[in-house]
Amino acid sequence: MALAHGAARGIRVGAFAVIAAALLGGLLWVDPERVIAGFLSDDAFYYLKIARHIAEGRGSTFDGLHPTNGYHPLWMLVVVAVTALAPAGLVPPALAVIVLSVGMGLATLALVARVVGRYLAPGLAAVGVAACLLPIALIGMTNGLETGILMLSLAVWAWASLAGGLHRPGAGPGAAFWFGLLLGVVFLARLDSAFLVITAGGLLAASGLIAGQGPARILARLSAVGAGGAVAALPYFAWNLLRFGHLAPISGAVKSSFPELRHHLDLRGDMEVGALLTAAVLVLNAWTLAGDRRRGVPLAESLASPVLMLGTACALHFLHAWLFLDWGVYWWHFAATNLAFALALPVPLARWLEARPRLRPLAVGLLVAGFASLGGAVKVLDFAHKGRQHGGWMEAARWARQHTPPDAVFAIVDAGLFGYFSDRRVINLDGKANGYGYREEIERDGLEAYLRRTGVAYLADIHCRYVDGACAIAVQRVNDSPLLLVLNERDEVFRSAPIPERKLGLRASADTHFVIWRFEANDPPVGG
Repeated sequence: MALAHGAARGIRVGAFAVIAAALLGGLLWVDPERVIAGFLSDDAFYYLKIARHIAEGRGSTFDGLHPTNGYHPLWMLVVVAVTALAPAGLVPPALAVIVLSVGMGLATLALVARVVGRYLAPGLAAVGVAACLLPIALIGMTNGLETGILMLSLAVWAWASLAGGLHRPGAGPGAAFWFGLLLGVVFLARLDSAFLVITAGGLLAASGLIAGQGPARILARLSAVGAGGAVAALPYFAWNLLRFGHLAPISGAVKSSFPELRHHLDLRGDMEVGALLTAAVLVLNAWTLAGDRRRGVPLAESLASPVLMLGTACALHFLHAWLFLDWGVYWWHFAATNLAFALALPVPLARWLEARPRLRPLAVGLLVAGFASLGGAVKVLDFAHKGRQHGGWMEAARWARQHTPPDAVFAIVDAGLFGYFSDRRVINLDGKANGYGYREEIERDGLEAYLRRTGVAYLADIHCRYVDGACAIAVQRVNDSPLLLVLNERDEVFRSAPIPERKLGLRASADTHFVIWRFEANDPPVGG
């Protein structure tokens, strides 16, 4: 019976994978550029452009002028390999990244099903999988960013820990080493997973103390975990320090006010998403802990749970983002929190349904249908919105390829897609993919002086809306007013078709345009 059930489940998973692959393959065959525009986030093209430079032997740089470490290393290694192996051209590596992202997403769903169905709440695997189809996780697994490999590495870590007992208080040094090694891989997938490393260490120590282990044994276990993590992470730290003189990537440092609190502690925009998901995970984890106590589960076992570790780490991550990240916090930064929700929900749900067996089919059916429908609907709307928006950006990139010399230098704030498809040197003005000295230079000498020194010939804006013949480009600064470049309509050399501004299919504001202006060194824009 078990074999038959396993075979049936394998057939269902295989059929789902075949259908997904067929649909994706059909879209790629019909219009590959539209698929690229609809699937990939602008930031995904930072990876593709830097990876192309690395694969061609030109070093870790986005604009071809400044070295940068503004990315998460594990995904960059993968994208470099994909770029090196893909056929020549700009389209094949981007398509390969989409296919790989979808494949990793399917693997993540399969692991979540295994973790929930075998180790957390037998019979509720579908609920865990459906929760991973909510918009934050679903789009995060398929947008070409590091979130896909982060979700997969977290699922592998949770599965290996539960299957091998790597997290249990009585685990030996070998298990602790592998536990730490997997944590190190998660850290490389997205560097703010450092909060998971810190949380895991603290909860393992607390679990050992409650289990009656002595300080020497606890220290030995934590040392083994640390050794495993060091094997994974130390090469990256060494390279970062020797090459750039810093341990942290510029993409995180440029947005952080740490140790000073950011000036506006609000929850607007995508921060609200993180707050809601984090609150839900904390409530579910507290519910599970309370249920464990009533059922007589040893506290040492409960504290060492990977699900509790992940949920607590996500809470610390949200707290850090809320307190110290002054700008540039996006919904996909909370993809791991969505995974934490998917793993935290089934256990209290299963316990609640124990006393209500008649409600089980209805509750499970509603949750699965609701989660999957919501995620699928938002994914379709997101695909359409990105396609419209990125279509205008691609139009601008094609113009740049056709009408500017190969050595032309552009500058723009959101530079990913335009930088990749224009095949030109494009300076990222917000600094996420620039060098460490960029911020210091513009603070010292001014933005216009920097533009002249770097030979910028064109400035661009992805969402230009003229007011009295002028358009302002804002370069964000931490806990300070933005630097402004005011561009005049008379200097415009390209304007895209209207780009509709819509959120979830609803009009959010008036249409904008992707606009390019000529920048003359002897006649710079007026700073505001």
